[in-house]
Amino acid sequence: MSKITEQDRTMMIKHLRELSKLSTKGNIKHHSVIEKNLNHTIQLTKFMQEDRAKIDRLNAVIDMKQREIDELNSKQMDLLWNLAKQEKKIAALEKFKEQDRPNDFGLIERISYLNKYASSKILFHFVRSTIPWYINCVASFIENSQITLFQITSSIPKYYFNLLTLLYILKQKKFKILVYFLLTLVINPIRLIYFIKFSFILTTRKS
Repeated sequence: MSKITEQDRTMMIKHLRELSKLSTKGNIKHHSVIEKNLNHTIQLTKFMQEDRAKIDRLNAVIDMKQREIDELNSKQMDLLWNLAKQEKKIAALEKFKEQDRPNDFGLIERISYLNKYASSKILFHFVRSTIPWYINCVASFIENSQITLFQITSSIPKYYFNLLTLLYILKQKKFKILVYFLLTLVINPIRLIYFIKFSFILTTRKS
């Protein structure tokens, strides 16, 4: 076994010192890299939290807008439904207008037919059963400005001047029609007679 000379020892120490320096530099670089990675991780986490907060805020806004949209859709459906009902009413009014019927809605024609070909029992049953329909038609035409109250009250068939008609008008709270109905009775004595006569018949006879 050869002896380690002084020169070899010096070389070895020098080499170990260089390795130590390189190791120290490597450790410093490694620590710097780890520190940079840690900083990057912290920043990335911060960005992710901010993005999460933004996403939550956006989701809240989207939910609010969606509720507004749903509410508007609901209102739109209600408006479309009301529009469809109004169009149906207008179509019925147009049809009635095309028929060119008088303000009594064709009741006098039908009553005349029943008076001629049917019994009085059938006639008064017809009057009694058509009172709600007649008053609702009057109210609908007045509401749509298709006819005036004066036109209606001046053309009410005499059989409809009775207590049942008056009670139905009160029940449905058709106060405008009620006022003109009562005024007609006061102004026109003949219609007052009709009112007393047909009120007695309709309330005493069985349907």
